[in-house]
Parts: sequence; structure tokens; C-alpha cells
Amino acid sequence: MSVITNQGFGKGTNQHHSVLIIEIGDSPANKKAYISERREDLYAIGQVMYTLRAPSQEAAVELLEKGGDFLLNEYMQQTSNILKKKFKGMRSAKINEELGITLGVNIDIPSNFIIAANYNDFMWMRQMRERYADGQDHEIQIGILCYSYPYTDSLAFSLEKILDKRDSTTKKYVSGFIEGSYMKTERAYGIEATEKMVGDYYVKETRGVWKMHNAFMGGPFISLTTYDEKKQRIVVVEGYVYAPHFRKMEYLREVEAILYSFNFNE
Repeated sequence: MSVITNQGFGKGTNQHHSVLIIEIGDSPANKKAYISERREDLYAIGQVMYTLRAPSQEAAVELLEKGGDFLLNEYMQQTSNILKKKFKGMRSAKINEELGITLGVNIDIPSNFIIAANYNDFMWMRQMRERYADGQDHEIQIGILCYSYPYTDSLAFSLEKILDKRDSTTKKYVSGFIEGSYMKTERAYGIEATEKMVGDYYVKETRGVWKMHNAFMGGPFISLTTYDEKKQRIVVVEGYVYAPHFRKMEYLREVEAILYSFNFNE
């Protein structure tokens, strides 16, 4: 986040894709505290801008407390849309072909990922990178998992069932570099679960923390569980981040954009 004055908001600084202008003062436009309607592409393609007007700093703070979640969701969605467009242009035809053959799904996974594992009902795609900080290179890993299993009843969407199935799948397929290590859910931390519609699909989104059994690795994950009515099965697409030296949000946004590009083959 960058905070700049009105005088500093000009060529170069007005190209950001998410902009919030705050105007405080005793003028006719600011008599009542309000947030303007959404404006798009004003100074740059793909830009979203809102203006918050208020007669006083106290009124502005009060309005931000009420409308902050709305603004945050708007800007986060804009970031996701930009990343989705970027990854669609980088989509790996080879990986998507394998996803179609193995699991009957499409996901816009960039071409800088590799297939780490491919079985009858499971695929693991992974990207390894390095980032320089504090005088040395640090490993960053972003992974995408996709797997399916038969649908039995509505309990398939219970949080306990989702986590149990996740743990049994990662124990079987997602091993670490140390013998006997495997990925599992860290249930000591809070698990967030929400329901939503993604296009025509009902999705149970689960967010939490993973750890590596018998190894010192861990990080956040996002999991989407949905129902494939045609094939009477549950399909899960999920992503995880391993970046122990850095904040995880920018990588989680990439994961989220990739996951929400999924759809079933017709």
C-alpha cells in the first residue's frame, strides 16, 4: 500500500490498479460522509477507483470502519481478476491436457509449473522459485493439488469430512524430502470455511494451515470442494504456499486466482 498526497497523485503514481481517494474538509461535496460509486479505467486499463468524502477526520474514520470490508473485497477481487487474466495468457497446454485426461477438469495453471505427480484420481503441480533477501536466496514453493472421489451423501461437504479426505490424500501422495514425511492439516489453528457459487458450481472453500509430518515445513492453503453431478463425484482443487522467509499474501493471491479458474470438461 502506498499513501500519497493529492499533489503527489499524478503521472506515474496514478497508474495503480486499485485507488482510494480520501477527501476531508468543509466543502459542499463533503457535507455528508459517503463512498462514491465505482469508477473504472480512469487513468489506467484495469483500474478501480473509489472516493471517500467526509466533513471531518472523525466522520471519515467512522465511514471506513463501516465500509472498509466492502472496499477491501472490491480491491482484492480486482487483484484476483488481473491475476486470472495474466495466468490465462500463461496457461500450460500440456498440464491442462493432462488434467483433462486424468480428472476431467480445466485449470489455468501457468507454464512455469511442472507436474510433480499424476495418478488415476490425483494430480500435483508445483512451481519452485527463489527470492533474494538478507544476503541469500530463499526457496519459495507454490503447489496446486487436484483430486476426486465418489460422492456418497451431503456429509461430503462437512468440514470434518473435507479435512479427513484431504489428510488421507496428502499422506498418500504428497511426501516431503525427508523419508516418512508427508503433508497434513494443522488443526490446532483456526480453519475457515465458506460456501459460495462459482459460476454454476456450488463450492465449499476451506482455508487453513498445512504442516509437514516429520519435517519442519508449513504454510497456508486454500481448498475448493465441489460436486460433479454428471459423474457423481467430489472434485477438490487446492493450493498451498511455502515461503518461510516472506509474507504469504501475495503468493496466496496467485494461488486463489489459479484455483478459481477451474471448470469441468464438457
